[in-house]
Parts: sequence; structure tokens; C-alpha cells
Amino acid sequence: MTTAREIVEKHVQAALAEAAEAGQPRDSVARVLFDEVIKLYRMDREPEDIAGELMAAAENMDAGDGIAFMRP
Repeated sequence: MTTAREIVEKHVQAALAEAAEAGQPRDSVARVLFDEVIKLYRMDREPEDIAGELMAAAENMDAGDGIAFMRP
């Protein structure tokens, strides 16, 4: 079974390749992806919950395993 991570990573890599061909920097792609993540979160979550998720991710950015924290 394909995981959500595998699906998203495939599309992110394709977006980065297309952006590079168009002369767009990775940082611009990241900003747009971040905007889209926030839109997705807002569909099902309260702003306080989203803020908590973002704070936890920011506090654990140096986690080397790709899983910064576990949600209850």
C-alpha cells in the first residue's frame, strides 16, 4: 500500500524539478507548499491546534529521524 508520505514526496520532487526548470528557487516552492499545508489544516483543525503543531515542529527541527514528534 502506498503511504501518504510516498505520494507527497513524489509530487514535491516533481514540483522542485519543474521549478528548477522554470528558474524558480526552492525557497519559493517551500513557501507555496507551506501555504497549501495551512489551507489543508484549516479544513479540519482549529487555529490553536495548527499553531501547536507548528510550534512542536519548530522546536524539533533538529530531529534526525524525520519524525519530530508523536501526536497523541
